[in-house]
Amino acid sequence: MARRSTYILLFLIFNLTIVQAQTSRAESAQSYCNRGNAWLAKGELDRAIADYDLAIVFDPSSYWAFYNRGLARDRKGDLAGALSDYSKTIDLNPRFVTAYLNRGVALYELGEPHFALRDFDRAIELNPREVKAYVSRGVARQKVGDTDGALADFTEAIRLDHRNDRAWGNRCGLRYVKQEYTAALSDCNQALQLNPHNDAAWGNRGMVRTAKGDAAGAVTDFDQALKLNPYETRVYWYRGEAYVLLGRLEEAEHDFNKYRELGGKLTQAMEQLLRETQQLNKRPPK
Repeated sequence: MARRSTYILLFLIFNLTIVQAQTSRAESAQSYCNRGNAWLAKGELDRAIADYDLAIVFDPSSYWAFYNRGLARDRKGDLAGALSDYSKTIDLNPRFVTAYLNRGVALYELGEPHFALRDFDRAIELNPREVKAYVSRGVARQKVGDTDGALADFTEAIRLDHRNDRAWGNRCGLRYVKQEYTAALSDCNQALQLNPHNDAAWGNRGMVRTAKGDAAGAVTDFDQALKLNPYETRVYWYRGEAYVLLGRLEEAEHDFNKYRELGGKLTQAMEQLLRETQQLNKRPPK
């Protein structure tokens, strides 16, 4: 009887030790995760990633550590690493809406809009009021040519959050593509009223104004877009086209060249316009 009691006591001590060790590892993981969050908030991405690495070593089931490491990798531009971490997060927590949303964005940026759509669908299925998912799905749908689906998504995002300037700006761009210029202009005006720092909306409104024959107004909008984001390649070309309409050919040629310097690719029509602009600039003044 005494021997049996001893075995029971040893068994309890052994299990208690395991529980304490597991608790200790979970606490260590949480500490590293918390410190990683602090580094992430400060923009110290490498330090944040190092702490999330340690958190995962101590607790491989911590979906927050994988998710936050994905955020840090995402911000560093390591989309493949971020994608891997978001996927692991979803494996550990299949109902984590934001993980689906972020993985979808990463897939889109990696040139996989069809796969991105699956994640946006799942995010909306889990939370039908997730505005960012509708906006992101709208962008992906437009990319794959589903303009009606994209319009429906941007409109639903606006219904859910009337102050979402990105939804208004994206719907403006889509309506420009559909040649609904008056409705597009109204959407861009609303986006810019909500957020004057929305560079995409400035660029979209510039395109709409060019289409409506207001090249001078378009140049003003493109100027503002480039002031907010001087690396938005496409806007240089669009502003160049507006300059051509205004007869400001030297400025047009400068913008066309800037577009190429930033890695913009030329279609045959664009090459033709560039050649014509260069030839006109070589003519002696009358």
